[in-house]
Amino acid sequence: MEPTNRSLRGERAGAPAPGARSAGGSIADVPASAELAQFDVLAASVAHEIRNPLGAMRRALAGLGAEASLGDSCARVVDLVVEELDRLGRLTTKLLALGRSGILSPAPVNLGALVERAARLLRLDPRLAEGVSVETRLAEGLPDAWIDSDRILQVVWNLGLNAAEVVPAYGKIGFDVGRERLAGRSGVALAVSDTGPGIPREARRRIFEPFESRRAGGTGLGLALSQTVVRLHGGRIVVRDAPGGGALFEVWLPVAPPRDARRGDRSWRAC
Repeated sequence: MEPTNRSLRGERAGAPAPGARSAGGSIADVPASAELAQFDVLAASVAHEIRNPLGAMRRALAGLGAEASLGDSCARVVDLVVEELDRLGRLTTKLLALGRSGILSPAPVNLGALVERAARLLRLDPRLAEGVSVETRLAEGLPDAWIDSDRILQVVWNLGLNAAEVVPAYGKIGFDVGRERLAGRSGVALAVSDTGPGIPREARRRIFEPFESRRAGGTGLGLALSQTVVRLHGGRIVVRDAPGGGALFEVWLPVAPPRDARRGDRSWRAC
């Protein structure tokens, strides 16, 4: 499927726009303060548990990257991992802010570039089964979205990793990015599809709740956090069956910033 400037609805036969309701989909709407309050306690505990290990890993890898005996290819991988550890450190701090206040730090960002980065990292992940292809299809001339890049990258990564953990050998994971209008608003839409076992309809009602996971041993936090981040951006997230089998997650994000951001503010309170 070749991406175009048309909406994802037009590119994928029979697939509703991200954010549209359907009998088989589950959608995230306006954030509820009670749900966001769950992340206050959750964010504090997660941040506490991962901050110190992240710092230790970063120092160890930074030292390894300085070794002259490493080849160029290995050194590039080490540098990439160090960059990701730095990003995770920033996300740890932002996770606390997310739970307490819902304040974002947005800027105009090319969603396609974030998707390409997440896909590149996913191809290196050892959890990817043998022969699984990770494909990206980006529409031309995509407008920038007004988003917090670290948090939306985490959403894209969460969706990709969830797919990687359920897709069997020689399956496929697809990232499609295009333009989309929702309720009269211009935006960009991301569709993440996989050829895994899919999600039973009865499970979709709880799929975005904390501690609900589609695999054994999962924490069930990735989709819950992704839902919250998308909501805080004024976006929508929906899950349904992928054409041909598997799961399809669709995310819609607005292009235009809110009024206070247009006045020059670099952050806004989203709830």
